[in-house]
Parts: sequence; C-alpha cells; structure tokens
Amino acid sequence: MAKAFTNLMNDRAAAEREKAGAILGMPSRFASASASLGMFRSLVYYGLPLDTWTTYTDKVGKVTARQVAAAAKKHLQPGAAVYVVVGDGSTPVIVHEGGADKPLLRDGKPVTVRQALDELVAAGTLGKGGLLIVDADGKPLP
Repeated sequence: MAKAFTNLMNDRAAAEREKAGAILGMPSRFASASASLGMFRSLVYYGLPLDTWTTYTDKVGKVTARQVAAAAKKHLQPGAAVYVVVGDGSTPVIVHEGGADKPLLRDGKPVTVRQALDELVAAGTLGKGGLLIVDADGKPLP
C-alpha cells in the first residue's frame, strides 16, 4: 500500500488532476445558502481566517507534487490506517492505463474488489488487521 501511495504521489498528472478538481469544484461548495453557511461554520470551527476561501484557489494552484509527497510522508502511516470499503465486492477493479480506464485482469479474467482486498490482507500490505465483511445491517458475513 505504501508503495502504491508513493507512486500516486509521484504521478504529476494525478497531482494536477486533483488540484484541478479542488479548484474547479470550489464554486459548488457555495451552491446554496445552507452550503455557504456550512463553509462559514467550517472556518469558525477550525479557527481559520475569514478570507480563507478568497485565497484558496491560488494556494492550491501553487502546491507541488513534491510538497504533497513530503506532507504525506510526514503525516500518514499506511500501516496504521483503517480502510473502509463500501460497495459490491463483486465489482471489477478498474485501473487507469494509457489514458483510459480498464478492468484489472489476471489470467485474462477481471479481478473483483473482494479478490483484491483478500490479496492485500493475505500479503499483510495493509498492516496487522484483517478483512471484516458485513451485510447491509452491519452484521458480519462468513
């Protein structure tokens, strides 16, 4: 997992996509009166200056992939993380290759999310924990 995370942080195109998404999605955060109030409340809650949103896009635009990688290395501990995956485990894993999204194939067959998670747990890639699968009511499944 740490290797995959490092690869993502070193992917300049991925970093640029994330920055563009954060910048271009900014207006939607203020799409309604209640959304605007929520944004104001977040400033107050986190003790941020009231002009935070007026400088946000400029600041995000100046962030480099190297800065993101350094911050991730300093603050994130992939082996101690808890991962919550919600959805249909029989869904195929999709990878982005050569500018297109494609199903991840192994021996010519699509790899499902459940198979990929089982492999990560078996390899110990995600740390010491295990895989707990629950039904829609939160009851563990065999």
